[in-house]
Amino acid sequence: MDVTVARRSLLIALLAAAALTTADTLPALGRGAGVLQFWPGVTLWAWERAEDLRGAGADVGVAFLAATVRLSGTRVDVQPRHQPLDHDAGARVMAVIRIETSRQEPPVLTPALARTLATELARLQQTTRATALQIDFDAATTERAFYAQLIQATRATIGTVPLSITALASWCDGDNWLDRLPHGAIDEAVPMLFRMGPFNDGLRDAGVRNRLRASACRNAVGVSTDEPTAPLGQRRRVYVFSPTRWTPASMTRAVSEARR
Repeated sequence: MDVTVARRSLLIALLAAAALTTADTLPALGRGAGVLQFWPGVTLWAWERAEDLRGAGADVGVAFLAATVRLSGTRVDVQPRHQPLDHDAGARVMAVIRIETSRQEPPVLTPALARTLATELARLQQTTRATALQIDFDAATTERAFYAQLIQATRATIGTVPLSITALASWCDGDNWLDRLPHGAIDEAVPMLFRMGPFNDGLRDAGVRNRLRASACRNAVGVSTDEPTAPLGQRRRVYVFSPTRWTPASMTRAVSEARR
């Protein structure tokens, strides 16, 4: 065999092995999976308050609340983030959009509204210049068809931009509706293993041990600094919420605990 060809073949084999190793470490699914495979193993959530995440490290992601969208009737009202946010140059940044529904004037959840909202989510992601988009929402049983339409419409609108959603742990297990989404609609679902109440210890334990039934929920997990958990292992992306403003000490502690 020609030496040049042999070296080229060896290089290709090594690159393929490296790609497989990375994928096995931090898996992802969907059309934006290629980006999420290289997303940091730990991401800090920054909610609606002034936050300074500088010093967290270039290997720590930032998922910040970019806007809150309120649905009422046929209206889509957008409240953009008002508080300042600082982070390290070069940090991977994910725009989080919180969706809320009016109790006084419940929204008319139609396919047309889903398409309108998907267009607005894509605009917000582009405006913030974030690398990825995460949707945070609550979905009653009667609302799930609408949110499934929204997720699919958003995917069609943003193309290969990584799409993440937060999820109640129950959505990932006995009440699993996420696995019925079309393949590739989302790149990950992040089961929230905090604020679960006193009667969900078994479900929380299943989440910590990565034994939730939904395949979409096995690549990431969400925890909070004020609710310690057992070690989560190194094979999932860990999102960390803080009920108070982040400090250098709390960031260091959260990242260290998430990497146990």
